Formats: sequence, structure tokens, C-alpha cells
Amino acid sequence: MESPKPSRPAAGNAALERMALGLATVLTVAALYVVPAWTDLLDPSILATIAGAVTLILVYVARWRGDAGVAFERGLLALFLAGMPVVYLARWFAFRPENSPPAWLAVELAGLGIFGLLAVLGLKRSPWFLAIGIVGHGIVWDVSHVTAPFMPSWYWIMCLLVDVGLGLYAAARIPSWRRASAVLASARATPQAAGQ
Repeated sequence: MESPKPSRPAAGNAALERMALGLATVLTVAALYVVPAWTDLLDPSILATIAGAVTLILVYVARWRGDAGVAFERGLLALFLAGMPVVYLARWFAFRPENSPPAWLAVELAGLGIFGLLAVLGLKRSPWFLAIGIVGHGIVWDVSHVTAPFMPSWYWIMCLLVDVGLGLYAAARIPSWRRASAVLASARATPQAAGQ
């Protein structure tokens, strides 16, 4: 007689997750083609482009690991979100024209706080903060920097593509992240209950 399989909370929509990951992949590859030259590999905008591609590769690795990779994946996307404004700050310090208004520095510091807070909330409160923060960075932050005198003209579209792709993927993964968190919480609670 077969023993019944343990029940697990419903998983996310696997097909939707795969489609979102496919879209993120297509958008990230398109973003790589936006970069006009790969000559200055220490330029923060080039490093950010590489970081976007590496983040996507690590998402694939996390998915391959199944439930064991879920916490890593969520942490990775939080780090990605928190690191986005650092690129703008680094470019401001390194490449701002002499006549660039100092107000840009205040804007970049505010972005550091806003997206850092969204990353922490995405880890501690709700993964929706990650999805909204990543997509919001692309749609609001990147687009608002089209005329930033210290950013290369191609950067905003590259970052928008990567952000929208990874943000939509994060939104599609939320049910799976919640399921894995519930399974982990249950596993942690079981030994405590048995010891009482």
C-alpha cells in the first residue's frame, strides 16, 4: 500500500513563470545590444549592464535548485534593486559635467534611499515591493534620467529593458516564493513542536 504524499501549498503558475523568465531573457539580450561599445569595462554603466546579465544567469541557477534556490533568488533580486541607484551615483561622481547642477546629487541620494527601502521591504514584508520596485525603477527612474548629463544616452533604454523583464518575472514568482517560505516556516516549526 502506498503511503500518501505530503500535501504542499499550491505552487505558482509554472507556465506563467517560464513565460516571464523567457521575456526577461529576451529583454536582457536586447539590452546587451543597446550598448554601443564595450571598450571601458570599468564604466559604472557597463558594469551595470554586465550585472543585469549576471543577475539573469543567477536567476536561472536559483530556479534549477528548486525550493533550495528560492531564498537566494529573492535575496538576489533585492540586491539587484538596492544596487540600481548606485550606478547613477557612481556616474554622477565620475562623469558629471562641471555645470551639472548639484541637485542631481540629492536626486541620486534619494533614489538610493527609496530603492534600498523597497529592497528591504521586499525581503522582510512582501515580495511585491521587489516586483514593483524593479519595474518602477525602469519605468520611472530610468526614463526620468534620459537627459541626465552624466549618464550615457543609451543607458536608460538598456536599464528599462532589464528592469521591466526582471520585475515582471519577480511578480510571476511571488506565489512560488510564498509557497517556499511557508514550507520552510513549517519545517522550522516542526522540530520545536516535537521537542515540547
